[in-house]
Amino acid sequence: MQQLKYLEVTKCQMLQVIEIDAPKLSTFIYGDVGVKISLGDPLQVKDIRLMGYNEADTVCYARTKLPSILPNIESLVVSSPNEMTSTPVVPSKFLHLKFLEIYLKELFASLPSYDFFSLVSFLDASPALETFILHVEQQFERHDSILDGEPTDLRRILHDGHANLQNVTITGFNSTKSMIELTTHILENAPSLKCITLDTANFSGKNHLAMGECSPMMRGGILEARRAFEAARRHIAGKIPSFVEYKFLEPCRHCHFGY
Repeated sequence: MQQLKYLEVTKCQMLQVIEIDAPKLSTFIYGDVGVKISLGDPLQVKDIRLMGYNEADTVCYARTKLPSILPNIESLVVSSPNEMTSTPVVPSKFLHLKFLEIYLKELFASLPSYDFFSLVSFLDASPALETFILHVEQQFERHDSILDGEPTDLRRILHDGHANLQNVTITGFNSTKSMIELTTHILENAPSLKCITLDTANFSGKNHLAMGECSPMMRGGILEARRAFEAARRHIAGKIPSFVEYKFLEPCRHCHFGY
């Protein structure tokens, strides 16, 4: 184990503890958030990929537990199949984190929407963050669109805590109020921002496109993409600083197949 640099432990349903002494371990991938982790030298681990295959609230776990377990990580990828809890505000920090990528899968249209604005907790905890990528897998039209009902004030937190953030990408961008609030927050609090990309298509469809074919989206997803375009036109486009490259992408004709 003295030379081990890469470790992947996933889909081990009966596993309760991961205990390893690998002083050169730099990349650690694991998929069970309930597992107790004990690493010989956690300060060496720089790259973490937390794949919550069957676990709820993986993003919440990453925000609350990882800073104390692996304090020196520089790259973090978190995948959650069922995020029911908003990301909490806690005092712990990712002081060295430069790259953050989060995957959120929407399972049910009838459940209350995840509060995307709560992800500001991750941004606040990561003063060195340079790249933030958010993927939202959605196939349904949202019931809490900012376009519905009477307009309300957006939540705002003004500070200079995202001074190093340069690149932001959101796929599965939608019309929910909390998504608009998250995007607005980034635009207002990231003075070094160079590029922001808002893509209303699903990230999984983009993967298929790279292989020569694009996965058709469900009708609800297409309708939501159209609403997201209108929400961005009303609430985002006018807030883009002149020095920021703004890309807004919509589902391609293959995604629209049948609709």
